[in-house]
This record gives sequence, C-alpha cells and structure tokens, in this order.
Amino acid sequence: MDSVRRELLDHVLLVDDLHLASLVCQYARYFNECRPHQGLGQRIPTKPVLNTDPSRSIEVTSVLGGLHIDYRRAA
Repeated sequence: MDSVRRELLDHVLLVDDLHLASLVCQYARYFNECRPHQGLGQRIPTKPVLNTDPSRSIEVTSVLGGLHIDYRRAA
C-alpha cells in the first residue's frame, strides 16, 4: 500500500511493533471511512453519500494526531 507509506509512515517515527499496528489500524479506518477516493468520484468507500443540509456547520476531526483532518457536516 503506497498510500500507507506516503500518507502515514513517511511522517512518523515508530516506537515498536505495537505502535506500528495501532497507527496502521487508525489509518485504515481513516482511509476507508473518511478519505475521499478519486476513483470513486471523491466518495468514501464504506459510507454512502447521504443528502446533507448545507445550513449545518462543518465538524472538524483530527486524525492520527493531526496528520490528517476529517471534515463533515454536523448531524
């Protein structure tokens, strides 16, 4: 997975195998549940696009200690 190396491992110092496993698990969750994919028309693989209310505020969530950020409309 080139994405894991480029978007995660190139930016962190690993402490041990447990640290690596934790980061990869968090990244996989981000990759599949938050990150838009070009090949899917900027959609997220695991969640269908729902009609959102544009008047709702945007929620910002830090992912992997701020390495990535997830933006979503408030529910």
